[in-house]
Amino acid sequence: MHKPDGLPDIPPGYRRGQVQTVRLGTGPRLARVYLAGHPCVYEVRPGRTADGPVLLDLRVVPLKDGQPIPADLLRTVSARRLAAAAINAGALAPGDDHAPEQGQDELDWSRWSEPERPKPRGPGGRPRLHGPEHYAEVAEVAQVARSGGDSARKRIAEKWTVSGATADRWMREARRLGKLQHARRTPGGGAAR
Repeated sequence: MHKPDGLPDIPPGYRRGQVQTVRLGTGPRLARVYLAGHPCVYEVRPGRTADGPVLLDLRVVPLKDGQPIPADLLRTVSARRLAAAAINAGALAPGDDHAPEQGQDELDWSRWSEPERPKPRGPGGRPRLHGPEHYAEVAEVAQVARSGGDSARKRIAEKWTVSGATADRWMREARRLGKLQHARRTPGGGAAR
């Protein structure tokens, strides 16, 4: 596996970002979580809510004094994974358990032990921000604008405060999803009513 510069080796049997070791401690942060291939340790104080594990306190400490911690690497770390690892190791203080009726053993550790899969990317490598519901609303605004003789592009751009190019891109996606039909053009160049 390719190792980015400056990052520690990944032990056999692990993937980068997988929980490798959890050590219990004392003080405000009750556990130290080590992730495979990370040049730092995550000191955490976990909590638990009805929605799952959460972090109440976090400190990121380099393994070697003065060693930089890449920002891109930190973006890949899930707060829930760190909290779940600490809870699984027994670092949950009674006052930090905001879902005691669920019982201590009901945390599904398998759900949090692995690094997250990357979110699907849209064109240009950015995460998709809008789902089908958004494009259905775009289609509805476009149809209302066209039925009133207005520019669908202009109405969409005004409603969401976006550029005309973004409005065009959203209409293309709505058409691709089958939520919007192409506007018919009249011989004079305008859209048919």
